[in-house]
Amino acid sequence: MLLLVQNAIKSALNQNWAEAIAINKLILKDGKNDLEALIRLAYAYSKMGEINQAKKTYKKILQLDQYNHIALKNFDKLKSYSKNKIIQSKKLTSQNISPYIYLEEPGKTKIVSLIHVSPQSILSKLDTGSLVFLHPKKHTIEIRDQSNVYLGVLPDDLAFRLIRLIKSGNQYEAWIKNVEKNNIILFIKETKRCKRLSNQPSFITPIREYNATSTKIIKQTLENEDEKEESEDQEESEE
Repeated sequence: MLLLVQNAIKSALNQNWAEAIAINKLILKDGKNDLEALIRLAYAYSKMGEINQAKKTYKKILQLDQYNHIALKNFDKLKSYSKNKIIQSKKLTSQNISPYIYLEEPGKTKIVSLIHVSPQSILSKLDTGSLVFLHPKKHTIEIRDQSNVYLGVLPDDLAFRLIRLIKSGNQYEAWIKNVEKNNIILFIKETKRCKRLSNQPSFITPIREYNATSTKIIKQTLENEDEKEESEDQEESEE
């Protein structure tokens, strides 16, 4: 079951929504009331533009948990979808959206705040979703942008672990997840694992934390989409 959950998360990270639907359905065969799987399934349906199936799944979630915030919010949202918005939803699935927006993948991804960050004058120029680069040093890992500007360093314990893994042949990519005052939050993803470390995860986090985080990230993503749609609707009304 754990492997299926990991594969479901991986499919979402890769935006393979058809596969995500199939895997979450398999998970639900063993536990038809698995709320996490149902939330992932409903979200995948909506990303595929299968609005009726998404609504049906959100209804089931609300039967199990009538106060589920994600289901309440998105069921109402889907009820108001026009035909044009459904078409737009289908088009969105083909766009290349950075994977940091969606879900964590156990053992392969990590969300972390940098330390010793650059001054606010540099932070103010950063964009969420920008690709950044890991620069391993002797005892730390610096994070620099595409112009090689220093942004901050990873916490010591994580840096120590990744330095060893990088020396062994692992490779990683990182994106800016969020920029706050005196703080940069990164999403780091393992992109290659050397054969010698095939059974050693890059990051150690209990699966229950990933499940909780996956729900939180879906919620944040949907809220961001709502804000974008509200802005677009406002622009249309002004025109």
